[in-house]
Amino acid sequence: MSATPIVAEVSHAHRSTSLYQMVWKWHFFAALYVLPFMALLSVTGALYLFEDSIEEVLYKDGLNVASQEVRQSYVEQESAVLATGEGLRIRSIFTALDEGRSTLIEYQDTDRTRSYAWVDPYTANVLSMQERDSTIMRIVRKIHGELLLGEVGTKFVELAAHWAIVLFVTGLYLWWYPYIIC
Repeated sequence: MSATPIVAEVSHAHRSTSLYQMVWKWHFFAALYVLPFMALLSVTGALYLFEDSIEEVLYKDGLNVASQEVRQSYVEQESAVLATGEGLRIRSIFTALDEGRSTLIEYQDTDRTRSYAWVDPYTANVLSMQERDSTIMRIVRKIHGELLLGEVGTKFVELAAHWAIVLFVTGLYLWWYPYIIC
């Protein structure tokens, strides 16, 4: 009669150990998939946090202007951008609160390519122009959100986020395992 409880204890210990091993494998494989994405997302997210500082260095010629008393109207600033090419269409205008900053005008050409133009609000001179998708922070944002792979990249990032939940839950189980079996 004393053998039955021992068998029950061995059976319980065996089930507990096999569950632990299974959870450990899930945790390990989830980490193999998730960690490269987390490293990449951490770097691109950190760069994105410092967007203003990075753009200040990269685009200082287009961002900074000498303050004057009289600003040109937005219509005159738009006209300066529209005069740089045929078939351009203004998409949006971003104005800065700082007096020493240019106006950023987003426009679209006939090929539907969106670009930015930095315009001096005091003289209506176009200071700089660049395709929107070739700006550094836009590239960082595309790496962060879609790995430069479009919809497919977005699915990989979302899958990594879901596996991060599996990683978290299995990690909690492994962390609390010694307390659970006691």
